[in-house]
Amino acid sequence: LSAAAGPEASAAHWEWLRRVTTHGSPTWRIVMGHRPLISVSARGERDDEHFPAEKHTRHAIRELMESVDVDLWVNGHDHTAQVACSQVVRSSASAAAAAAAA
Repeated sequence: LSAAAGPEASAAHWEWLRRVTTHGSPTWRIVMGHRPLISVSARGERDDEHFPAEKHTRHAIRELMESVDVDLWVNGHDHTAQVACSQVVRSSASAAAAAAAA
């Protein structure tokens, strides 16, 4: 983002994204974006090779989405139907509590 918008705009955008994805305690955190964060399409692999800055940005957004417990990321761009999951490792205390609740 910083190369396209400048460092100040980029920093402000990241701060806004962190703020809106951590505000409150909703039942679901759903975020919509244009490009997929995970893709199995040939286009995704080709884009990673030809546009490394976009690859870096998608990786950073994915890390943020996982760190703030976003439940669903909805996107377009690839023109294919795909479902992908991130497996986020929780702390042992969280895992024990989840296992006890099940």
